[in-house]
Amino acid sequence: METNHHPQTPKVFISYSHADQKLLDELLSHLKPLEELDLLDCWSDKEIAPGKQWQQEIEQALSSARVAVLLVSRDFLASDFITKKELPILLKAADEGVLKILWLPISATNYKHTELADFQALHPPNRPLDMLRKWERQKALVEVSEKILEATNFVFDAGLSVHTVALASNPMKRPGVLDWLKKALLTEDATERYWVYITLGEIGGNEVEPLLKIGLSDKEEYARRGAEEAMENYSHKRLDNQTTAN
Repeated sequence: METNHHPQTPKVFISYSHADQKLLDELLSHLKPLEELDLLDCWSDKEIAPGKQWQQEIEQALSSARVAVLLVSRDFLASDFITKKELPILLKAADEGVLKILWLPISATNYKHTELADFQALHPPNRPLDMLRKWERQKALVEVSEKILEATNFVFDAGLSVHTVALASNPMKRPGVLDWLKKALLTEDATERYWVYITLGEIGGNEVEPLLKIGLSDKEEYARRGAEEAMENYSHKRLDNQTTAN
């Protein structure tokens, strides 16, 4: 099923064995809220519509992915298609620095004897997901989702600011957007913080003002300027709303 995402939304390619379909579905359900906010665009072969050339669709998705998440199990490592078709493309892209590979241990495997041993695991390999109780697995998948989001290195700019303000106009999405913006302020990039502050000023609301006040003391001048502009914009909007109410 195809979904429309913002052009800058990072694509996450998910590689898995069909024998692990259930765990794929569990992971996707945890990533869904992040997709709804256009923070991620998750792709697996479930996205291939009937009648499409599946190998061509997979190769196209691989070419545009920023992060690859591998659901590693014994069936995954035993798959000739994965190990001979998908993995070589992913490993080459990672070697060239255009893709980050993360892997999730689904079951106990001989991963130490593969190239995966050189890449970051999203969860301790000595405690694969199939060893966890249900509540432990769900907790682990929440943490995994956050790590996947962090790995995308989302870049905040003017275009994304406009898009985010539009998302926040939806009362159902607003809390999630604001929570994400708070985390986005932790970036070390002053330009990105500038645009986060500008976005917060456009969104407005009582919960935004404390964040902007913190921004007025930002250590970087450019980011601080964003907070100042946002605070001015926010103050004007609040005054206009009060005038309208009266």
